[in-house]
Amino acid sequence: MNTIPVIVNTASGVGFDDEKTADLARHFREAGLEARIFTARAGEEIAGLDIM
Repeated sequence: MNTIPVIVNTASGVGFDDEKTADLARHFREAGLEARIFTARAGEEIAGLDIM
């Protein structure tokens, strides 16, 4: 299964919790992809990530 990085802006919309993260991962798995999910609110959380 191919793995892809997914960055979620948790500050947008109505909120993003662990249940929604699990749902998102499940949707990617159903499409044949394994998602590495990173969450961020302001951007500093992802500045130093080595996602590729």
